[in-house]
Amino acid sequence: MKYKHIFILIFFLLFISFENTLLARDYIQKTKWGIIDWSNGVIETEAISQPPSGVSDPARARALSLSMALKESKYRIISLFKGIPINSKLTIGTLMKQDNNVSKDVIRIIKSLGVQQVEYLADNSLRVNLSLRLKGPLLDLILPKEIKNVDIIHKCKSETEHPNKPITGIVLDCRGINFKPSLVPMIYSEQGEQIYGPASISREHAVKSGIVGYVRGCDTEQIRLRAGANPLVIKGINLKKNDPFDIIISNDDALKIKSIPESVIVFNHCRVVICMD
Repeated sequence: MKYKHIFILIFFLLFISFENTLLARDYIQKTKWGIIDWSNGVIETEAISQPPSGVSDPARARALSLSMALKESKYRIISLFKGIPINSKLTIGTLMKQDNNVSKDVIRIIKSLGVQQVEYLADNSLRVNLSLRLKGPLLDLILPKEIKNVDIIHKCKSETEHPNKPITGIVLDCRGINFKPSLVPMIYSEQGEQIYGPASISREHAVKSGIVGYVRGCDTEQIRLRAGANPLVIKGINLKKNDPFDIIISNDDALKIKSIPESVIVFNHCRVVICMD
């Protein structure tokens, strides 16, 4: 029995260590409104509410407190959402100001959020947590219209006849260049040619999984899940002038990508991962 307890304890500690290691590899951005989990495509926020004074019925006081916390958390999550950059020229908030239909649909989706997690605290206050996925129908509202559904109807020769192992994805190492994440990052050569951008992407795949995946570091399991077992690793050497969201790669690497037949499908299916500091 003693050894059984020791085994259970060791297993528990190993599980916690493994879970913490995975979380440490997620790229998470903290703001005053909440957090943006770029690796998992989720934003999260919380609000704490005290019981209203002058309400004698505990059940009613708790219900009112929950309503206030939920209202505040929705305000915070829409504020967080509006601040997310779409690309180097546009945030979601700016798009909502420009397009009334997009604004109405976004607000409708956020208002429809129900209570997801409630924690009752020792001082009789309560904490409400809300999260919102940056994929699916919501992302479809936000993505630029020039990203269209594009079907690759042929198989690249390399997928069936290539003597070498085909490239399954592209990993872009952007550590050390002060790159900032956005919903639609773009890749350029040193000569200014766009290598990866809206014209290369199928909207269907972008809506489902995002334009790129973001990870912290370049040796994570998350890379294999998105970019496959044999990705091409490219170094981001710089950023576009006054633009922390778009990446420059060397002309040689740009030619290398363009020469690989699989790159058409890789880009179309958004099998691109960006490694962050």
